[in-house]
Amino acid sequence: MRYLCLNPRALSDVRQMHAHLRDELDFPPHYGMNLDALYDELTVLGAPTSILCLQYEQHGAPLYPHAEPFYRVIQDAAEANPHLRVDCVTLPGA
Repeated sequence: MRYLCLNPRALSDVRQMHAHLRDELDFPPHYGMNLDALYDELTVLGAPTSILCLQYEQHGAPLYPHAEPFYRVIQDAAEANPHLRVDCVTLPGA
């Protein structure tokens, strides 16, 4: 099984999030670096894959709002692909 952790503290913008996913999950060179392409690639993963999505909140608001659309797409893809497991954890943003 492949394991991947998405930490928006380390991946500070949308481009870094896409590049990290592309590199870690061996997406093809023509990966479109957008949420539609992400969903497409995640739903065809054939190898068992587990993704841990970290989110940080402060006073009930997300500190890294750029991560939320990625996490929604990843969770939707996990519902469509039995090889993909996703866990999301919310941590204090201190």
